[in-house]
Amino acid sequence: MTIQSYSVLSKRRKKEEDDDALRFEKIIFYSTAVASYKIFEIKKMSLKIYMTNITSNQLIIGNQRKLKHILDTNKINYIDIDISDSKNSNEKEFLQRTLASLNQKMILPQIFHDEQYCCDFDGLISAVESNTLKQVLKLDYKNDQNGN
Repeated sequence: MTIQSYSVLSKRRKKEEDDDALRFEKIIFYSTAVASYKIFEIKKMSLKIYMTNITSNQLIIGNQRKLKHILDTNKINYIDIDISDSKNSNEKEFLQRTLASLNQKMILPQIFHDEQYCCDFDGLISAVESNTLKQVLKLDYKNDQNGN
């Protein structure tokens, strides 16, 4: 192999390495952007549904299922918090304190927006029937700001 052909091969390898490095940087940038977007989505998703996965009460099981169906059908993002799970003990204590201060009964499911109480299952059904679901769930930011 001549020095000139070695130089050409070396330049090709260098270009390929640079292209690979650029592709790698793009992948990292894309991954970081996606991760940032997901973090933003999690922060944006501030509707919390307090429920339990351990109950024999068929009414509670049915209400929890209906509540999730209503929110999913209306494309409303939420986080469901299982208060029967020991890792959610702080959330359970928050729920108990807040409901006690509002003189509300601890009947699951309960809906909160950030730290604000929205309603229980019956309140959700009333909101759906009166076409005020987004207002009751405190999700109607645009209308509040524009006065519509």
